[in-house]
Amino acid sequence: MKRNFGWTLAVGTLVVAACGSDGGGGGDGDGDKTPKADSGSSATPTNRDAGTDTSASPVGGGSCGKGELKVGTGELAFCAPSDADKSCPSTDQLVGYTSVNGDLSIYPGKAVDLSAASCLQSAGTLSISSGTELTSLKGLDGLKSVKALEVLGSDKLTSLSGIEKLGSVNELTINDNLLLTDLKGLPSGFKVGSLYVAGNPELVSLDGLADITVTEVIAIEKNRKLSSCKVAEFAKKFPNAKLSNTGNLTEECK
Repeated sequence: MKRNFGWTLAVGTLVVAACGSDGGGGGDGDGDKTPKADSGSSATPTNRDAGTDTSASPVGGGSCGKGELKVGTGELAFCAPSDADKSCPSTDQLVGYTSVNGDLSIYPGKAVDLSAASCLQSAGTLSISSGTELTSLKGLDGLKSVKALEVLGSDKLTSLSGIEKLGSVNELTINDNLLLTDLKGLPSGFKVGSLYVAGNPELVSLDGLADITVTEVIAIEKNRKLSSCKVAEFAKKFPNAKLSNTGNLTEECK
């Protein structure tokens, strides 16, 4: 889904409003969510409350003392500096913030890690989309709490490592990552409400899911090299979760 974003700065708060959408789309899992440029004005987020934990430091120095970045309506979106423009500010503007009180999308582009968000501890839905150079989720090491996590459309991602402190999410979506072969890197004891894994063309293993709990939905679909038998075997551990196992490699299960 592609969106245009209008940006305003009011009373020290960065406010984002989704200004419309067009019929975008990526691979089988609709992983392409890159925002479309428009003529909206740019805005720079400002420091928030002084009572924030400053014990951690962002990559490259400084402190994590900017506190909460507040969202108005819609979602907050940042692009890699090389891709930033008036409709999508640079990820450099995330440095120092420990939380976002709404949904946050990061479009890493050519960035090799997510160090600009190294202070981030909490957000609503966190979407990492359209990374061309990311090989892991390195940089999200401080992340403890999000409602939902989406990892979408990365060209070189081979590991989900980097979110070891994250305890649980309502939804986990892993779609359209071209080189991902397994799901290693998820935290030990990870709890997920709904798990969505779709359109990852090189995914052959569910390694990484052995120590997670899924309570509501297991939708593992359109991963052309992933055995449907492996999906069925994994889902047996969670009989109360609704299963969708379509478009994966069809085999005769023993």
